[in-house]
Amino acid sequence: MVDSGSDISFVHAKFATRHKLKITATSPQQVAAANGSTMLSETVCSDCAYSIQGNTFNSDFRLLELRGYDVILGADCIFAHSPVGLNLKTREITITKNGEHHVTLQDESLPPHHLVIGPKKLCQLLRKQACSSVIVLNTTSKNNASENLQDLPHAILSVIQ
Repeated sequence: MVDSGSDISFVHAKFATRHKLKITATSPQQVAAANGSTMLSETVCSDCAYSIQGNTFNSDFRLLELRGYDVILGADCIFAHSPVGLNLKTREITITKNGEHHVTLQDESLPPHHLVIGPKKLCQLLRKQACSSVIVLNTTSKNNASENLQDLPHAILSVIQ
């Protein structure tokens, strides 16, 4: 997630551990969360390489027990890749990479419009026998999603992943 309201970038501590990122101790820093609470960050992943839509970047990330996101790109990343363009209609952000060319990143959390159909269209397709099976995916919070995924048969889980 890109968060212009966050001064620095963060990575969830469990995500960093799971992906074997190099974690080092650093000076403690109080962080104000969006809900108003404060957290203490005492560790960092320095010069951490990551990829977004096939483009590789490097940033420093403070470790926090984040809720809902594995990584938050803060104002430090936005500043490093300025100038930045934001198109809210197309949900795209254009950044400068290596000070020379622009990279446009699209919001991949939304499915392509042509892949989403409503219940009326689904009923029409079923009546015409245009499809024989339907998969319904519900959006849930990340916490619930993790719990629900563990209950799925391995064959279905591999398709979702």
